[in-house]
Amino acid sequence: MVPLLVAVAFGLPAYRPTAENIRAAYARADAIGRESESRSFRIRLTPNWLDEGKRFWYSLDLGEDRREFWMVDATTGAKTPAFEDARLATALGYPVGKPPFRRIEFPAKDRMRFEYDTKAWTVNLTDYTTTTEALPERKPPAAPGPWRQDMNSPDRRPADSPDGKWTIAIRDRNVVLGAKGSELKPVTADGEEKGYYARTFWSPDSSRALVVKVKPGDRGKVWLLRSSPEGGGRAQL
Repeated sequence: MVPLLVAVAFGLPAYRPTAENIRAAYARADAIGRESESRSFRIRLTPNWLDEGKRFWYSLDLGEDRREFWMVDATTGAKTPAFEDARLATALGYPVGKPPFRRIEFPAKDRMRFEYDTKAWTVNLTDYTTTTEALPERKPPAAPGPWRQDMNSPDRRPADSPDGKWTIAIRDRNVVLGAKGSELKPVTADGEEKGYYARTFWSPDSSRALVVKVKPGDRGKVWLLRSSPEGGGRAQL
């Protein structure tokens, strides 16, 4: 049976995809990118600095439209929720734990601003009363670009502080730091394959640096199907 099957397979004419086949293949590849992003959680942290570098907020995507917002005191390292989600959910009418926005602003310490449902909302963080204003009309978004895969590998490029006095970088999974132009010395020693430092961010006043440590989860294999081999014949995996 095996020789017969092989003979029949190689006797088939070479597969030549149509334009529609190619468009469908690109659509599937783009869908794979979106699907992988929807299943990747807690892998990105972007500090949004406030009060001249004294504190910052960041958000965490938890999957299934769940999202958390945290405020960090850069002086003490204390972390607290950026706002009371249950109270805001009651005020806006969204499910607790699923705020319908991704970015927030703090025009004052007791005020938070965000965009939702074609409006700009301002929340009084003392009593959680809200005010709204209409957003200006926006142009439709551009077509999506090519699919990209981010494996969260360490960023080894040195980063100079805003004042130009210091340089920080990732080396051998650990953080190194030094005066600009001088030798960079290790400031961490616990970076390893199971938990490595991957990103660095300077505060606006150059007095602090935030580093992100990644703990990789399970990594499955992604298979590539070559539908039209150069020599012809059946598809190759």
